[in-house]
Amino acid sequence: MLRRRGEQTPVGHWVTYLRWAILLSVAFIGMGYALFEQMWFQGSGLSPSSFLRALLALGIVNPLLVWLILHWATKLENARLSEQTHRRALHL
Repeated sequence: MLRRRGEQTPVGHWVTYLRWAILLSVAFIGMGYALFEQMWFQGSGLSPSSFLRALLALGIVNPLLVWLILHWATKLENARLSEQTHRRALHL
């Protein structure tokens, strides 16, 4: 049976949740590391520009890149599964 465009494969359903879980985990780990490094190792407050750069890079940019890569990989896999389903439907 062919799937409509909006429907997801059974694997695609949990991959959506996993993609967001990985994104949030990377964001929290990055922000936690930036806070830990700034407060513990450097002993300075949260206002220096080095903290803001670390927070931007580790808490925002890295999770964004992770989300883009996972979104791209999910689209490729969904396209592959759709093509495979379409080929099977043509041969039956």
